[in-house]
Amino acid sequence: MSSEQLIEKIRENAFRRDDNTILKHIANFYGFTHLSYLGLYVGATANRQGPLYVSTYPAEWLDHYIKMGYFKKDPTIKLALESLLPFDWSTIGKPTPLTKRMFGEAREFGISETGLSFPIRGYNGEVALMTMTGDFNAQQWRQFKQENIGDLLMVAIHVHLMVMASFERKVERPSLSPRETEALSWASQGKTYRDIAGILKISERTVRFYLENARHKLDALSITHAVARGISMRIIPPSL
Repeated sequence: MSSEQLIEKIRENAFRRDDNTILKHIANFYGFTHLSYLGLYVGATANRQGPLYVSTYPAEWLDHYIKMGYFKKDPTIKLALESLLPFDWSTIGKPTPLTKRMFGEAREFGISETGLSFPIRGYNGEVALMTMTGDFNAQQWRQFKQENIGDLLMVAIHVHLMVMASFERKVERPSLSPRETEALSWASQGKTYRDIAGILKISERTVRFYLENARHKLDALSITHAVARGISMRIIPPSL
């Protein structure tokens, strides 16, 4: 299965609180041990039973996590509320005695301290978090992040859109001009500014202008982020 096929599988699935099947598919595809989705603020209808939480973590760990009140103390959740960019757990900062205890207890349940978290901000004010953990050595982890972080960003966005669609939450799609759409589509294929300028027969400066406009309209932090948002919203195709 390719990453494009995985994203199509995500698109085809409906979200259920008690079903982590799609998360298992993603974890298996990338070689993660566990994967979780946490919808902190996703609208009154979806949040009627509290934050949305679906995970491949052992049920015993989830029960312990809730019992210990870690939801209110977890540094990954705190950072997700403050950050817009994906973050490696190793960058969280100096651990407190409480976080040392939390991560130590998580290890007892087979959960690695090697993890990535992807904060998600939606057009309707949603705030969510996709987290992945796995057993990688330092070299494997560096290589894995270098090769996959762009794909994982798109996966996180698609899972969030799946959640929104399952609760019939309308996601607003910004309107890009034809040239902005063309430039972003070529950028999604790995083309450089010079490549796109040659294809569209315009200057590199104009290409930058169109891509920056698209990035702004998509409320993205970078062109890569704009590509991820554009594909997830079906503004541009995943491949030409």
